[in-house]
Amino acid sequence: MQIRPIRFQDRSSIAKLYRLVSGTVRGISRRPEEITETWIFSLINKPEKDLVGIVATVEDEEGDERIVAVAHAERNELACYSHILQDFTIIVHPDHQGTGVGRQLGFNFLMHISKNYSDIKRLEMVVRKELMHHNTYVKAGFKLEAEVEGRIRNADGSFSDSMMLVWINPNYKP
Repeated sequence: MQIRPIRFQDRSSIAKLYRLVSGTVRGISRRPEEITETWIFSLINKPEKDLVGIVATVEDEEGDERIVAVAHAERNELACYSHILQDFTIIVHPDHQGTGVGRQLGFNFLMHISKNYSDIKRLEMVVRKELMHHNTYVKAGFKLEAEVEGRIRNADGSFSDSMMLVWINPNYKP
């Protein structure tokens, strides 16, 4: 497995991966019909300073690179929030879930921020309370900052509570 930054030409592969995972994993907020080429284009086409993203790839039988996981977070466009990366997301292909790919990609993402983004102080993510693997995030250095009742509306109309988790960059320099 190789880990590298997201490239513009990854757009179609990431869109396919998102559609596949969003239809099968309850923890993904974005629904399959919400994953459009326009949304993927707008995500991947952001300037590097506004989108931090990496992918995990494997070689298929033909020797071609195949994306099996993606991790990304976005910088808010408002200057007062420019020290924050928000909406941290990790998507892993169903065939690779439970193999440690997501965990490895997540740790690499944190190292990437720590090494290359000293202007980023906070990395924020929201997870469903009932699906939160708290120990994994705590081991990575995330802290629980808030719990919000009924924040997430599920596809079936029910509501889930969410948890705001925050990781603080140890190499932040104001």
